[in-house]
Amino acid sequence: MPQHKKKSALLAELATTVITAALDAELQEHLHGGRSEAGRLRQRNSRNGSRAKTVRTLIGPLTIEVPRDRWGTFDPMTIGKWQREVIGIDRLLLPLAAKNAPHQEIVSLLSQVYPSHAPQRTLGRIAETTRARLAGWHDRTLDAQFPVLHVHVSTLRTGQGQPAGFPVLSVVGATSPDPGGRQHRELLSLHAVHADRGQEPWRAVVSDLRRRQLRGVQSVVGVASEQFRAAVMGGWPLAS
Repeated sequence: MPQHKKKSALLAELATTVITAALDAELQEHLHGGRSEAGRLRQRNSRNGSRAKTVRTLIGPLTIEVPRDRWGTFDPMTIGKWQREVIGIDRLLLPLAAKNAPHQEIVSLLSQVYPSHAPQRTLGRIAETTRARLAGWHDRTLDAQFPVLHVHVSTLRTGQGQPAGFPVLSVVGATSPDPGGRQHRELLSLHAVHADRGQEPWRAVVSDLRRRQLRGVQSVVGVASEQFRAAVMGGWPLAS
């Protein structure tokens, strides 16, 4: 399978959750966010179910549920009524979904992909809603055994090549090959990395995976950091 298709499969569920959370946050702001007279009037409006919509994203087409309001006045910025392409939140999937991501830095990143008129309060609600929606994903028990872990640290870059936001450490697990030689790969975790905390983030990642009952680890591929190597050996002494 081509590498971009593997990446798309790993991120599709995550992207759907993030985009849907952003839309729900925008609808909440549309219905209840304003304190002005117009805002009070909007409180008479209410949610009216949702409709399926296929949209284009950086990782490929996704079918999402777009929430609706009874008055039909909701026109979200994340993906407009008549649009078929997500505006840019799909570029922020990893930092938005990372555990322990700094709230203010997330809002700052969102302000770079949303229109300049987007209220900071709305962006803050998007960050908070996304975090709440992904809490179960971060805490889920890992039922399968993953003998191989692929670890990668990535940082967003601006158009000028400058780092933006904070590094994100991702862990992808691979099961043993089946009789046909196929492996199941799953995105196991995403963590914000705070460089000023020494070994703490690396230990936190390993501790978190062990708490979620990750077992059968035989080898870890990726990050060459001595701090991460030490954390891995502390969690899985027999892993290479």
